[in-house]
Amino acid sequence: IGQLQPETLGLVEPNQKFIEAIMVGLNHEMARELLFREYPTDQRGTYFRNFWDDRGFVATAAAPALTGEEGQDINYIHAWRNAPLGANSPRRNVFSAGRRHIVFIVRGELIRRYPNVIVSAVKSNASRTGFAKESDGTLLQKHPVFFGRLPPDTAVYGFELREQDDLKTAPGWFFVLQEQPAEPKFGLNTNPEPAPLFFDAEPPGTNLTSADIATALFRNPFRVAVHSLSLFAPGT
Repeated sequence: IGQLQPETLGLVEPNQKFIEAIMVGLNHEMARELLFREYPTDQRGTYFRNFWDDRGFVATAAAPALTGEEGQDINYIHAWRNAPLGANSPRRNVFSAGRRHIVFIVRGELIRRYPNVIVSAVKSNASRTGFAKESDGTLLQKHPVFFGRLPPDTAVYGFELREQDDLKTAPGWFFVLQEQPAEPKFGLNTNPEPAPLFFDAEPPGTNLTSADIATALFRNPFRVAVHSLSLFAPGT
């Protein structure tokens, strides 16, 4: 991430070996700290099991709620005896056949200004000009199963995608970034020219209220969709 240029979008896959190595080191240092402070411990405890943050996960029929161990990133460390580094995760679909985690990464001013941006993945239609829909009209949409953030300007969002949902070939997927509807913005649009507002005095025959002013200045949430094909270098 340190080599990622500002104002960049991309797709990556999690490095499970790296995640497990970090978590082992974190738990080891916690055990040392407890021992130093004379806490009664045998130093075999696994105090931290989550590398990714999965709070706010939206459960759907295609991606049901995480239960039990499915939301943990590592197994209890004392049970790793015969497993190689990188093969010790109970998180759902890390090792499942036909599935993988794809991580959408964003680094730029957008995250700095809008840290609560909503991110989702929506299946593209055949022409790649819009979103695909179910027979009942709902979008073919996936929400992140985990996320991470490196302040001030970098965030990552992990999605469960099947191998056959190829991101490199048509129709592909859109990654959608959307402003929070619960964080309204107010201001004047310079183009087109807004209708005149009267703040110091009421025009004849009108009764402007604060609600009228707020309505006139309210700016609708903005949404942008980036197609997965645009996130791969040509020929890859």
